[in-house]
Parts: sequence; structure tokens; C-alpha cells
Amino acid sequence: THSTRPQQAATVEAHPSHTMVESLEARGFGVGMPGYDREKWGFDLDGENKAKGLILWKLQSPHVRAFHLSWTSFFTSFVAAFAMAALLPVVRQNLDLTASDIGASGIANVVGAIGARVIIGAICDTVGPRYGVAGVLLLIAPSVFCASLIVDRGGIIAVRFFMGIGICIFVCNQFWSGTMFSPNCVGTVNATCGGWGNLGGGVTQLIMPLIYSGIKQSGRPGFTAWRWSFMVPGAMFLLLAMMTLLFAQDTPNGSYRDLRKTRAAQVDGKKTLLAAVRNYRTWVLTLNYGYCFGVELTINSIIVSYFFDQFGLTLEIAGIVGAVFGLMNLFCRSAGGLASDLGGKYFGMRGRLWAYFILQLCAGALSIVLGNVDDTLGGTIAVMIVFSAFVQSAEGACYGVVPFVSRRSYGVVAGMGGAGGN
Repeated sequence: THSTRPQQAATVEAHPSHTMVESLEARGFGVGMPGYDREKWGFDLDGENKAKGLILWKLQSPHVRAFHLSWTSFFTSFVAAFAMAALLPVVRQNLDLTASDIGASGIANVVGAIGARVIIGAICDTVGPRYGVAGVLLLIAPSVFCASLIVDRGGIIAVRFFMGIGICIFVCNQFWSGTMFSPNCVGTVNATCGGWGNLGGGVTQLIMPLIYSGIKQSGRPGFTAWRWSFMVPGAMFLLLAMMTLLFAQDTPNGSYRDLRKTRAAQVDGKKTLLAAVRNYRTWVLTLNYGYCFGVELTINSIIVSYFFDQFGLTLEIAGIVGAVFGLMNLFCRSAGGLASDLGGKYFGMRGRLWAYFILQLCAGALSIVLGNVDDTLGGTIAVMIVFSAFVQSAEGACYGVVPFVSRRSYGVVAGMGGAGGN
């Protein structure tokens, strides 16, 4: 018989998972999760013990703990990566930086994560997302603290390069959601997890100038106050790394290490990588993600300086206005994921692709409009808000498709897509 509804699995694999799934089911997993209580957790599980819904306050569930630790870690990496951009008007004066110096440091800030996102995807496929998140946080924390020691052009380029690597946590973020949540809601959960993490890019523009002002008002000189400001994101890195190691697990059925002891999780790294690289859909999404998330990174890098220079706003006011672009992540990326899930529900994979296409097309059109309203502050802010909504919705819709590209290589596909964004 022929169905009139396009099947989601017609062009891509059925759902995000790992190569361990079949052997897990063979060993009896999925028929009942130890400690599961439907009344206390508030949601059902599917055959692989993945959550079929998300209730934010049910922290007794490993699914919800993974969700919160994932997005807060990504959020913190964004705060660190764009903290320097938020304080750039002060930093450039202190270090006597030229426009080319600032441009080079901005490029370094996003280039570092390109290779890191691919590598971390393979690490997630091999050792699990929990060690991926904690490892990145612990490795990058020293560079965040070292931001306070910068004295010249080389220093700011080096520090921003290493801090930028931290946003490869996005790959762990998306991988972990796909591991913990069922296909019926994974688009929305992925988008919410990524969107709330991206929110750090907007919050940074708001809080870093305020932290700087608070330290300065306490009696520290301005050129010392911005250096002390980096102690805040550095401390956040260390705290979240410890929480991830202590309170989280890789999958609904336990950690990767425990599953490997039962021989339920055997991963061939080379085959995992090749399966992703040889899949043309991986490259299509990698390119397209560059035209939504890549745009967001660009705006986050220059938005405060743009309003400061173009319209003569104070650093604090420019930070507040610039934060609006990133703060749209609070709900817009989730909206894109929801649009993807609804398209998938009614039209299969074709519905997910159309949702992504329409959102990204609108973002492109609004980018052109934004380039033509640079003479009015009100017009720039208004268009920027609508533009931001479509950019971030497109990001959510993109990662509503990513989990369905390759069962074996989910982590690598997510990593390559994220690298395309950088």
C-alpha cells in the first residue's frame, strides 16, 4: 500500500540514537527504567527510555537534569566567548587596539570552535556528552581567567581564540538532548536547549557592562575593572563542570562507561566519522547553518560597538540595546524547533525542511532590510528585533532536522553543522 503522507524516514534515518540502541533493546532496556515514576516525573518514556515530554522542574529525572546542565553550560560558554565584545569600547582604549586588531580578535573568537565542534562531536559519540561538557569547561576556564592578564594585540587574539573554543559545547548540548528525548519532541527540546544557551550571547551584552560598572564604582580604576570582570564567567565554568560530573548521566540507561562494560555501547570512531562525512545531507546542513547561526555570531561580535560608535550611545545603554538581539533566543529558537516538530508531525521530513527553508529565507530578506536602515536608531532596533526572531527560529528548525540525518554519527553530524555556523 502507498501512504499519502510523506514518511519521515523516507530520506533519512528514523530518529536520533546511537549504535548501542539495538543491543540495549536486546538486553531488555526500554521495557522499564529503574526509578521511573510516571506520577513524580510527569511524562512517559518511549521504548529506549527517552522522555516523551519535558517538565522543567522535575529535577529527579535524569532527562531534565541533563537538559538544564546542558543549556546552562552552553549559556556560560557564550558569556565567556562574547564578554570581550561587550567590553570592547573600554578594552580597545586600554590596549590601544586598531580596527584591524579588533577584527582579527573577532575572527579568532569564532575560528577556534570550527575544528573543536567536529572533534567534540566524535568525542560525544565515543565517551558520551557528560565528559564532553565537563572536559571543555575545565580546559577553557584557565583562558577565561587569563583574559585579565592581556597587555597587547597578541594577548587578546590568543585569549579570544581559546574562549571561543568553549562554544563547541553546543554540540554536546544538542547530542545530549537527542540522547535523552524522544523523536516526537526532540526538535522542540533541541531548539529550546540551544536557544537558552545562545541566550548567553545577549545576556553578556547586558551583564558584562553592568559588572564592569559595579567594580569601577567600588573604587577600581576603569582599566582594572574590566579585567576583574572576567572572574565571573571563569568561576561559572568551574562550578558547572563540577555539577555536570556529580549530577548527570550520559543516557537514560546510565553512563557510556557503564554501558561499555555491558558491551551495549561499542563505537567504531573511524566508521562513525566516515558515515557523517560521506553523507551529503551533513554538508548541506553545515553550509546552511552558517547562514543562520553564523549570522548570529557576527552580530554578537559587533553589536555593542556598532551602537556605541554609530549612534553615540553610552556603553551601558549600547549593551542593553545590543542584548535585545541575543535575548530573542529565550523563545525564538524554540519556536523554530516547534515549527519543525509540527511540520514533521503532519508532513513528515518534507514538513521539517519546508519550515527551515521559509524561516531562513525570511531571515535573508530581513538582513538586506537591516543594511538599509543604518541612519535611524529606532528603525535599526525595530528591524534588528524581527531579523533576530527569524535568524534564531531558523537555527532551531535546522537542528530539528539534524538528529534525523545519521543514527550512527549523530554527534559528528551535529558537530559539523555547528562548525559550519562558526
